[in-house]
Amino acid sequence: MLSVLACVLALQVPLEQPPRLRTILPNGSAVLVERMPGATTLSVQLFVGCRGVRDTPQTHGLRHLIEHLSARGKGDLDHRLETAGAFLYAKTLRDATIYEIRCGPKDLKLAMDSLREILRLPEVTDDMVKKEAQILGEEGAIRDRLTLESEEAWTSAYADQGLSPFGNLDVIKNATPDMIKKLVRAEMVGPNLAVTVAGNVDLDEATKLASEIIAYAPLAPNLKDEVRPLDLPVVVGDNYRAVKVPRYSDAETAWNLAACLAVASDMEDGYVTYTPVARNGLIVFGSAEGRSSLDTTLKNADPVTLFARGRSMARRWVANQLFDPGGIAYFRGLLLVQDHVVKPESLLENLTTMTYPQFRATLQRLTGGAQ
Repeated sequence: MLSVLACVLALQVPLEQPPRLRTILPNGSAVLVERMPGATTLSVQLFVGCRGVRDTPQTHGLRHLIEHLSARGKGDLDHRLETAGAFLYAKTLRDATIYEIRCGPKDLKLAMDSLREILRLPEVTDDMVKKEAQILGEEGAIRDRLTLESEEAWTSAYADQGLSPFGNLDVIKNATPDMIKKLVRAEMVGPNLAVTVAGNVDLDEATKLASEIIAYAPLAPNLKDEVRPLDLPVVVGDNYRAVKVPRYSDAETAWNLAACLAVASDMEDGYVTYTPVARNGLIVFGSAEGRSSLDTTLKNADPVTLFARGRSMARRWVANQLFDPGGIAYFRGLLLVQDHVVKPESLLENLTTMTYPQFRATLQRLTGGAQ
């Protein structure tokens, strides 16, 4: 009798869950949950990709406008969340719009209900558009120099395929409710949706709740992006250089990120900006001090000295993105919504196999062949 009872009790003890679970739903949407025992915060993020609805000069800024309208929920979502001790963050990138609910570990359902509310965009009126356009205008007026330089670099590198995610205020002000409805219907399809969760949660419960809010979206086959050309790989600005790179998982991207980080580390106010993308992207690096500091550093760049440093710094860059629940949910989700098979560790693998000749050749391209 004791042996039978012991077997029953053993069956009731749950097996230890793996660190993360990725689920691809029948409609092409994706869910990824990362379990972090002991984490004191929970990050739940919704990603709305833009395949099929990328910005054009005619629609430039409408995705950013939709972000503002959707983040309102029923009108006071941010206030209700803050009352409950949770916070809402939203931003629009070139490749996705992101909504994050940051809360306590026990507030998983609150976070999911909030994302469900965000997905149900209310009836949009002309007055709502006018109000949000004014807010966006105020946001645009306080963008810093590095942001503006990055936008300039993208436009120089890719023209209309590198339009700023902020948008064109004239297009935003002239948006109509019908234009917004049409764009929302086009972007809210299965392959353009992903939910990520990172924190002290049960994988199965979080996956179930996340799947329920995006499984309804229609399947939209053949959503493909036009690949940006990589001709003229280095763009030179007044205070920066920008290098065109392939997709995040490509080895050349790892080499270029390592080289840019290494060069920037030799400048007192050096910086590097890069957003992981599943199609060709851009790494911008420069000096807050200006062009003279950048030119001098590039002229004196020594591949022998910078090789090991660049590899180490690029590895640290990945680690920094995956430091806390918010970073993990963001980094994994941004890649997931663009390509289900790409993961942050892809860059680490490419750094491990990077050779000195590959790094040296990459550095030579950045410095204009001065090596």
